[in-house]
Amino acid sequence: MRLTRAEALAVLEAKGIGTEGQRGYHLLGHAAHRAVVCVGPNSGREQTFASLADAAPNPRALTNDEALGLLATRYFQSHGPANLPDFVGWTGLTTTDARRAIAIARRALVEVEHEGASMWLSPEVRDAPPSGPTFHALPGFDELMLGLKDRSLLIPAGSMDRIVPGGNGVFRATMVEDGRVIGTWTRALKKRTVAIEAQPFTRASRAQRTAFERACSDYGRFLGLTPTVTWP
Repeated sequence: MRLTRAEALAVLEAKGIGTEGQRGYHLLGHAAHRAVVCVGPNSGREQTFASLADAAPNPRALTNDEALGLLATRYFQSHGPANLPDFVGWTGLTTTDARRAIAIARRALVEVEHEGASMWLSPEVRDAPPSGPTFHALPGFDELMLGLKDRSLLIPAGSMDRIVPGGNGVFRATMVEDGRVIGTWTRALKKRTVAIEAQPFTRASRAQRTAFERACSDYGRFLGLTPTVTWP
């Protein structure tokens, strides 16, 4: 059985557990971290929660080393090339445990060097042929940004303050060309359209405009709305 956030908070209130302010959100988060509940698929626009025991009735039991190795393998396969500080920052592991995790996962990863520092990634990514130009319109808190501590390969020097204005921790949506952030974008949802304002770091070429507008078309189809894109 799944409950919406409002229904879950109502159950807590009925049991005499107050949920005023942000307390209810923190209680649900604590229950999730304790493996009591898990987040389920949305019901319309509402987030849902379910018993983890019901959602995953046959959990896989891992030893500490197996868990460390699997965590390192999954992280570097999905985020690599990434370095040790990236892995530590994303997982919250100690540096000692992070090094051990990488050592355990070494057979599934390849090590490369960048500016004198070791980085790891999957061999499939390293050996993949060039796929041609790619362009993405990514949301503000996408893993491309949050999954790495060192973003020097992603962001032009001096541009971070345009992605996180004032350093307040709120990431703007990004325009990404071939793995490099070239600007930000904002949206405004309307009844039948989504109005998108592109904010490139430098003057966008015609090819970049076309590619970004194509990405916005995909986004519009996902929302079921017609996108309109404006440029500075």
